[in-house]
Amino acid sequence: MPEKIDRVNNSNHKSALDHKLKVEKRLLEEIEDGNYIKVHEDNVKLISPLEAIEKSDGDVRVIHDLSFAKQGQASLNSHASKEECYYESLEDTISNIRRNMWMAKCDLKWAYRSVGINPDQ
Repeated sequence: MPEKIDRVNNSNHKSALDHKLKVEKRLLEEIEDGNYIKVHEDNVKLISPLEAIEKSDGDVRVIHDLSFAKQGQASLNSHASKEECYYESLEDTISNIRRNMWMAKCDLKWAYRSVGINPDQ
């Protein structure tokens, strides 16, 4: 595992700065797992600022602010497809609950990794 992360000229959100050590630990774990790759800064067109959401177990969830855009550049979100999708409302969900039904909650911490992404993206 790398021992430190090279600094990049970019401003992170206050939440990431408040949890700097935990964020760096999480990023190092992601690098070790092969989920992040290092690129030379000259090749980087856009770097998203980080945010950190503290979880009840003391860990942090690192969030990349993909809506951020430097002056004269588009954000990463601006390159995403604009397909419409619809979700059930809370009212729809409540109306489907019947007597003797069970409800459950699960943590989908790594669920987004199960969605395939084209390697060119």
